[in-house]
Amino acid sequence: MSLQDDILAQRFANLQRLAQEMTATLELGKLLERIRDEAKLAVPSAKESCLLVFDEQTAELMAPLHCSLVAPGDPKVCFLCKENRAIIRLAQDTGELLACINRQMGCGGCSLRTVPIGSELAIPLRGESGLVGVLSVVADEGSEFTEQEKLFFEDLARLAANCIVNAREHHRAAESAISAARVVEHLSKFVPSAVRRITEKGLDSLDEGKAESDVTVMFLDLEGYSALSERLEQEQLNFVIERYFSAYLDIINENGGDINETAGDGLMVIFRGEGPLGHARKGAGAALSIQKRTREINGELAGTLEPVAVNIGINSGPAFVGPTKFEGVSGTRWTFTASGPMTNIAARVRGLAAGGEAVLAEEAARRVREIYQLEDLGHHSLRNVSRPVRAYRLVRERQGGSA
Repeated sequence: MSLQDDILAQRFANLQRLAQEMTATLELGKLLERIRDEAKLAVPSAKESCLLVFDEQTAELMAPLHCSLVAPGDPKVCFLCKENRAIIRLAQDTGELLACINRQMGCGGCSLRTVPIGSELAIPLRGESGLVGVLSVVADEGSEFTEQEKLFFEDLARLAANCIVNAREHHRAAESAISAARVVEHLSKFVPSAVRRITEKGLDSLDEGKAESDVTVMFLDLEGYSALSERLEQEQLNFVIERYFSAYLDIINENGGDINETAGDGLMVIFRGEGPLGHARKGAGAALSIQKRTREINGELAGTLEPVAVNIGINSGPAFVGPTKFEGVSGTRWTFTASGPMTNIAARVRGLAAGGEAVLAEEAARRVREIYQLEDLGHHSLRNVSRPVRAYRLVRERQGGSA
């Protein structure tokens, strides 16, 4: 083996050993400390070694490196200790490896690497956007570093620069992920939970389209909203909507409902899961709880605002449920809804409710009558419905009943 081959083998062995030891941590500061200390451990003539990080972005990712020559109780920051040395400033300015020939001259003999190897080296750490730091190594008094040792220090400088670049990329990726998570968290307030569950499986799930599913649909609105909006200031009107609908939201969530559409004073809610009887009874239970909470809020606001009545319509049965895509010249919009005759009837029976009533269409009533007391309202002709629909008023939960 030639001398050159022996040097290369030794450099590779040193870096391989160092890389294996560095896998124990991902902290940038600890990684750079290990690289700095390796310069002294692997080169016996090295009296001191320091890593100076000039890049502000990198410095924010780690604690300042402290000098390894002083006692732990009296820490000194490498950067503050050496930043004004002439050889460091010149390496920072030129981006070149520099050797100090004669330290007795107070670094006045600093020269570029074309001169013989000296007793002090300043080796730049180059990142993707330029200089990020300098590795400073100083030999014992009367000693000078060899060419092989200089090559090893350059290997360490490249390794340190790679650590810094990787740490910055990881930080950028983490920041992007956090930023994206914040955006998703904010937007999720405007997105039905059913849509969130679909997108959590992957955005391709949106392309699966609607599928027929048995659900319960509830429509509700505030009675006399138009007249109310004329009598109240906009700020008061917003207060009313937020106060009542916030209470309704909690009730709907507790009963497994999903608000998928809002329009001024109205909500459309889908109850699904737990089987045909289960979601129908959850919907009816939510309606009674909404009526009760409305009366409670009316009492809390008595003397301040006039009472509010919420009218509710409910139906159960098969509907086409899922995402719907609307594509236009200006872009694409997605909605999540339940469509079909069953949904249309739910919206129409809401129009039969008055004074804070909850009205159920026949199929919903059939599913809940064992649990809830109903009042038969007879058959009604509804707009855009071909046959008369039998409707029932939801009265109360039967004694001993349980949804």
